[in-house]
Amino acid sequence: MLMFSSASFVWASSAGNYVEVCIDGRVYLARTTLKALLEQIMDAGVDVARIHRTLIVNSAHLSEIRPRRDGDFTAVLVDGTELRGSRRYRANVPGATPVSQP
Repeated sequence: MLMFSSASFVWASSAGNYVEVCIDGRVYLARTTLKALLEQIMDAGVDVARIHRTLIVNSAHLSEIRPRRDGDFTAVLVDGTELRGSRRYRANVPGATPVSQP
């Protein structure tokens, strides 16, 4: 079990049967699902955005959203970390302009 303050959560990514969780710049491995972790973090009152099928991020740590030519985007965090987001989840990201699909 991983215990942390909700404000220290930065991002989480699925990794097989585990989830990599970034807390205050350090990455930990937790045996849970991304969906279960997302529910727990949201229940704690953290504003979390799912930016990819395999990736969630604390909205308070988002600095910039950069569109990519293929319709996906890059989420830049306040610490400079760049995470790739999927066009399918673009509407979940605060401040990201949805792109219409042809």
